[in-house]
Amino acid sequence: MIVFTEEFFNKISTRINENYLDGMINDWPTVLEKYSINTENIVCMFLGQGATETDGFHTFVEYGNKEYFSKYDNREDLGNNGPPDGFNYRGRGVFQLTGRSNYEEYGNLMGIDLINNPDLASEPKYAVEIACLYWSKHNLSIYAEKRDIISLTRKINGGLNSLDTRRLYTQRAFDNWQLVLDASQVASNDDPDDNGGSINTDA
Repeated sequence: MIVFTEEFFNKISTRINENYLDGMINDWPTVLEKYSINTENIVCMFLGQGATETDGFHTFVEYGNKEYFSKYDNREDLGNNGPPDGFNYRGRGVFQLTGRSNYEEYGNLMGIDLINNPDLASEPKYAVEIACLYWSKHNLSIYAEKRDIISLTRKINGGLNSLDTRRLYTQRAFDNWQLVLDASQVASNDDPDDNGGSINTDA
């Protein structure tokens, strides 16, 4: 299994929220492995998108106050039923889960009540699992393995917003992937029952 370190994440972004870091290091590898997000190409492309959507892993909650989000209160396409749904179900998580219907769907998939506890979506272990579920549902590993950042960005963002930033964070992940390999090797050597991970080092 892949192993993340504080150094690796800090090489990707200097804006990381320290409150998230422990969960990112300790919880994310297990969740990513669960969804077969475990090769160099896939993980680096995933992290590049995630870093962009969260302002460099600085926030897992979309910026804005209640007044700002009131414009989404009655968005039927998001499943919102009126005030204060726009604020309650604002973007959260690694890929910014948004809207009552999405909170309900992904909460049901994970077996947690995101409708009555929407802030759970901003906790690192749930934030990343929601992103992994979305990733798997839309077969995004196909684009990630080809390093097709254009198609991947369209699937996650709906457009090509902040494409240069996505390229920057993604490249930083690739440039520092050796830190993940080194940490994974150390962990493997420390575990006599570990027969090796599934990291693809050929890409």
